Amino acid sequence: MAARRERPVDEVRVDRLLVTVGLGATLPFGEMGFLKPELRVANIDPAGDVAAQVQAGLAAAGVAFAAIDGELERVISDMLTPMGSKPGYADRVERLERSVDMIRRNIATVVTKVREHEAAIAARAALVVAGEADVGEASE
Repeated sequence: MAARRERPVDEVRVDRLLVTVGLGATLPFGEMGFLKPELRVANIDPAGDVAAQVQAGLAAAGVAFAAIDGELERVISDMLTPMGSKPGYADRVERLERSVDMIRRNIATVVTKVREHEAAIAARAALVVAGEADVGEASE
């Protein structure tokens, strides 16, 4: 098998260099979280009219963003409203919040009961230590 000759780095040629530029920002979006719009102009040929290519990219991006913005409202509306038998996002969040509230109430009840039992056990132990009750006697 013949050895393959690798080209040194300085011999590697790039026939066509293309450039991509972009800009993005993360913005607060209601109570749901964040929205991250991004704009990228790709495949800019530095050997050509860069300004014209960027202007064409921005014009296309404007048309695309207008179409996306119109659909975004519909998509978010679909997420938030129930469809048929499926609950919407807002309904699911509301159910989760109710479940969390119920769990908190149940935990508070359990803690109260444990403290009551703790107090009863401590009182019984005090009676046993004082000799006023036997360990084997049933508590009242």
